[in-house]
Amino acid sequence: MGNACGSIMWDIQRLLADREIFTIKEFDVAVLACDHPSDGDINYAMETDLNKLLVVVNLAPGIDQRIDGNHRLAKAKALGIARISAYYLSVEGHIRLYEDR
Repeated sequence: MGNACGSIMWDIQRLLADREIFTIKEFDVAVLACDHPSDGDINYAMETDLNKLLVVVNLAPGIDQRIDGNHRLAKAKALGIARISAYYLSVEGHIRLYEDR
């Protein structure tokens, strides 16, 4: 799950295969975009499907990290959408992932 530099490497497809470990949570688009800025390709972003949820994980108390959905978030921001839904993985979900390995 991690690399030699200590960064967590997420296998999104594998992670989403076990959706019962997630809750669905709504986020304020402006706050999420500000907390985790991305300089992605806006032209590509405008072609993404906003029906596909983002993936956000809680790394520690008060620290959430978006791990999938950068372009969808950029599209929502560009369109002036105020809120966006995401699969949300809690710290407890992390523990379960590690225990299941």
